[in-house]
Amino acid sequence: MRQSPEIQRLATVSLNTAVGTTAAIEYANSRGGTIYIASGLTSLTFHVSPTVGGTYRAAYDEFNVAVTMTVVSPGAYPIPAALFGAGAIKIVSNAAADVDITLKG
Repeated sequence: MRQSPEIQRLATVSLNTAVGTTAAIEYANSRGGTIYIASGLTSLTFHVSPTVGGTYRAAYDEFNVAVTMTVVSPGAYPIPAALFGAGAIKIVSNAAADVDITLKG
């Protein structure tokens, strides 16, 4: 029988309207996860870096489309599969807000 990957709960993550001021999430050892939206958010835009302290760039999928997400509060949304393999991610939101994130690791 195959064992399920361990779910690791991260502390609440502070999102902001600019990539330079939003919190970084270490993602190198993760195989997906979920973003839990509490209130006040309508859109998310994803940025990636090879490392937590590295330079973050806008994330694009295999069709060269920016990785963004329209969200409804409250709600729970999977971290986009296009981010698989990123060392770290930052999520820029339409307003400052705290979210909970769980990662499969």
